[in-house]
Amino acid sequence: DLTGAATLSNIRSAFSDLRYTLTSEDELLIFITSHGATDGGHYATLWGEKLYADELNEMLAGIKTDHIQILNTVCYSGGFIPTLNAYNRVIGAACRANEESWAYSSFEFDAFPYYWISGLLGKEIDDLSTTVNCDLNNDNKISFYEAFAYAEVNARANVEANSNTEGATEHAQYLSNPT
Repeated sequence: DLTGAATLSNIRSAFSDLRYTLTSEDELLIFITSHGATDGGHYATLWGEKLYADELNEMLAGIKTDHIQILNTVCYSGGFIPTLNAYNRVIGAACRANEESWAYSSFEFDAFPYYWISGLLGKEIDDLSTTVNCDLNNDNKISFYEAFAYAEVNARANVEANSNTEGATEHAQYLSNPT
């Protein structure tokens, strides 16, 4: 777990520490939520700073784990995928490189991470009495991909049905290397 402000300095420090603490047996999940944009490079906004995809990729270099999973929920998050694509990485993005990810006033959460987290929990996060089932292979475990697939379908449908912006949609992106 990381604590403190999400500044570039703190994030660099945390990844530097992970180089020495993670082993090939460990799993690393990186969850990116904030705002995102593109100015020739795709980035997530931090506390007055920008975290570019290539910078994140450099921070991941030297991390010894064989299992890195990245979920990026910011606008234009699909633009991170080509840069972060590497062996033993699974990457999910809420939208394409040229799309915004959506939230709207009737929802306290962005649509994609809401459904992804709900899928992992097996319950809707704002109504824990409502169960969801995204265990596609019926092994009683929810994988990154199963939560992703659940979020992909439900977030897009919810955004299209509830957005006040005509034509609003998002197309989640997924890459697993190896597949």
